Amino acid sequence: MKAFVTGSTGLLGSNLVRALVEQGWQVKALARSEEKARQVLGGLPVEVVTGDMDDVTAFAPHLAGCQVVFHTAAYFREYFGEGDHWPRLEKINVEGTLHLLDEAEGCGVEKVIYVSSSGVIGKTADGRPADESTAPDEGVMQQLYFKSKVVAEQRIAEWLKHHRLPVVLILPSAIFGPGDAAPTAAGQFVLDFLHGKLPAVPPGGFVVVDVRDVAQAMLAAVERSAAGSAI
Repeated sequence: MKAFVTGSTGLLGSNLVRALVEQGWQVKALARSEEKARQVLGGLPVEVVTGDMDDVTAFAPHLAGCQVVFHTAAYFREYFGEGDHWPRLEKINVEGTLHLLDEAEGCGVEKVIYVSSSGVIGKTADGRPADESTAPDEGVMQQLYFKSKVVAEQRIAEWLKHHRLPVVLILPSAIFGPGDAAPTAAGQFVLDFLHGKLPAVPPGGFVVVDVRDVAQAMLAAVERSAAGSAI
């Protein structure tokens, strides 16, 4: 089996690439920098494809021959700086994703595993546990990254009404784990805590998941999940 992985140098993407290689997959790894990909992926036997979700058309020919596309790439700069990042979020996380689906279908890809976010799942009115069918909270649209995921899921649902390519959605919570090379905002938070750089630790909490578990869920979704389903 041959896989195409977007976001291959990210925390999730790099762990997914390792899991795929360990299970005998051939992997094409999309990265903006081949040098960074070689550093992060540590000499794994993969084909690095230089490209960016800004220009899906440019790397689309490399989708040919792949059975599965794992789409982990996303823009989330809003977490790191002030300002209106919606145009960029919409271009990459929404329009880029739909463009990738079109190109994947045209290249004969058999399935796409798309990484969304648990942030799109709202609370139930009666306090029962929510699931993937629970509508997002109204306030989530104020957080522009989550908004991009909500809109992307809506657009994917519409896309699936007119296309035959199966798309499975993965909805992880805050991801932690090994290989956080950047690091992510979550990883930097842990480093700041360990180095005594946090002035205070307020009460509260949030849901976390090990990146290796998310990678395994994506692999399991190849065989066990139907089109349009969410995990």
